[in-house]
Amino acid sequence: MCKEIFFQICLFTILIVKSIGSSEPYLDILKHYEQNVDLSDLCNDKLGRLKNAYENREIWAIKVLDVSGKKANDFTLGNNFWLGSGRGCDQLNNPPTIHLRPSSSRKMNENVTSIRSEIPIVYRMFRIAHTSSIQFDIDLFNQSVIHVGLCFPKECSNEDVDEIGIKIFVPIILNDKTLYGNVSYKSSRVLELRDDFMNENFVRILIITVIFFGSLVALGTIYTSLTRQKHSKRKLAGHNNNNNNEQCCTKNDFSTKINLHYLNFDELKKKKKIADRFWHCFALQKNNAFIMSSRLSKDSLPPIHGIRTFGILWIIIGHMYYYAAASFDNLQLAFSYGESLALQPFFAAALSVDSFYTISGFLLAYAFYEKQKKRPSRSLAMDVVKGTINRYIRIAPCFMILMLFAVTFSIILNDTSQFLPVENIEVNCKNYWWRNMLFIQNMYPLSEMCLSWSWYVSTDFQLFIIASIILAISMKNMKLSALISFIIVAICSMYSGYVGIQQSFAFSLDVQYKSVDELYTKPYTRAAQYITGVWAGYYLSKVNRQWRVRKMCINLGWALSIFTLLFLVFIQIYKETNFFVSFVFPAVGRILWSLPICFIIFAGSTQFNEGFIAKILNSKLLLPFSRMSFSAYLLNPLIVMVLTFSCETTFHLDFYSMAIYIAGFYLITYFAAYLFMLLFENPIIMFVRAYIAN
Repeated sequence: MCKEIFFQICLFTILIVKSIGSSEPYLDILKHYEQNVDLSDLCNDKLGRLKNAYENREIWAIKVLDVSGKKANDFTLGNNFWLGSGRGCDQLNNPPTIHLRPSSSRKMNENVTSIRSEIPIVYRMFRIAHTSSIQFDIDLFNQSVIHVGLCFPKECSNEDVDEIGIKIFVPIILNDKTLYGNVSYKSSRVLELRDDFMNENFVRILIITVIFFGSLVALGTIYTSLTRQKHSKRKLAGHNNNNNNEQCCTKNDFSTKINLHYLNFDELKKKKKIADRFWHCFALQKNNAFIMSSRLSKDSLPPIHGIRTFGILWIIIGHMYYYAAASFDNLQLAFSYGESLALQPFFAAALSVDSFYTISGFLLAYAFYEKQKKRPSRSLAMDVVKGTINRYIRIAPCFMILMLFAVTFSIILNDTSQFLPVENIEVNCKNYWWRNMLFIQNMYPLSEMCLSWSWYVSTDFQLFIIASIILAISMKNMKLSALISFIIVAICSMYSGYVGIQQSFAFSLDVQYKSVDELYTKPYTRAAQYITGVWAGYYLSKVNRQWRVRKMCINLGWALSIFTLLFLVFIQIYKETNFFVSFVFPAVGRILWSLPICFIIFAGSTQFNEGFIAKILNSKLLLPFSRMSFSAYLLNPLIVMVLTFSCETTFHLDFYSMAIYIAGFYLITYFAAYLFMLLFENPIIMFVRAYIAN
């Protein structure tokens, strides 16, 4: 009886294994390609040699199958990646030279690393769509596509491979409908860079741009070093002459005093020649000193630097979850963290964006009114035009340089990455680059946007123009300006709430992602925060940074601000859809976030800047990070995609690895931002200040 039961179990197991195929797709291909697929003679011959060698247990054939992809665990949790090793395939074609000291205890065959594949192979990525009903699915990130990486004979053409995909992958390897649902073969391609890569227009323009700026930076650095040495020698010579002569009334002494006067550093700054001013814009010494400086002007608002620094860290966390999600092999676990109360700060990073809009409005208004105190404008309309042009010239060149880098890396990833990216930067930027030039890309769907994260720059630019007009009106008629501001805030808030109801907005991550076009990137969703910052900046200028309120009121303000910020973060644990969430949060939630930000800037910029939080935000150690925040924001999503999609392995997210990834992305982002600012952003800023702004 026991034998019969055991026999039935074994037979049932064999039938299951036979029905669902081997755990190694390659074995199924070698088993069935002769009967099921009509291949070219050359491809058929190479597969036959591989099959015979594997059956004879030849090491090179075993290694070919070993570095190829196999069925992975956790399919139901979102793992669609059966990845092999592209570099392993390359090393089978061209074995590496590895020097090891002879050892009697080493079990490895001495020549195992030098074994070469007897047939040329390439790393091919097969992609097969499925409709599994038992896999975790959020309908985002090209999720329902199985990725299979195999070291395949180079002689097999695309037509041969497509035949294998259609006639072996679909009916044999992925024939378990309970597990995979309906399956359809999508495509297969060799992961190698296109032959005409250097002929791509974006790549050529990037190379020219890098050479151009690199040359200017090199020449500016050399020029500044030489002039400093020359000035130092003249100062030293003048100092020696002054010490050797007791009288200062001779002709030579009088000449020396004149030279020393003109060699004075402060006078040199005022009387610089055009060449000096130009080359100093690009000198590494000058730009590095600006980035790393701990000095603040008397008109600066110290808390803003702290808010920027911590805000960018928060945004980097959000970017990691969004732009790396296409390579997650445990998407269900990653999304389950969003249900944890303690981890809500990681998933509420979108709120940090509103801090930056509030800061932008605050700075614009404060700087405007302070300037009007010192030097009233003769033509406010002309000031608005000049301010808009200056801001465009300040932002656009860096923006365009980033786009060149992004398209170039996108081309490389599209050709060589095992993963399907969250967005196709190459296609979108080639078709819609002009929208970025005009700062209107946020008016279009995210799926058509060139650099999806660039919506912030466009929205900020549009609100800058609107706020500049409001400020200009305020100098003529403050009540009219206030009325216009109130109307804009009221209309935008009510409309955002209306759209929230239409979209059934909720705090669940999939709903937030899918409502991006209507409730995240449009200027009407950010206008209230920006204008709130504008009027807070006006009031700070009006009171001359002397807030005449009681200490008790300040303490109460800190308590309410902290409570409000924490409430808006942790309320997002509630994922259900109702009127409060769908209407109230889009309508007034972001305004409620901007009010505490305004209070924190206010308190930290006046005489009430002694609290623990104010001291942290006002710390001069944060100044370099604050100055690099714009470059860090622009570069971070690109860095996340390049690092994650260039890997041979998937992105496995858990609580501990998440902390490591965040720290790593933060450090790499700021290192890249430092280089970008040193070579591109800051030279452009210095040039605008020297030749355009004034």
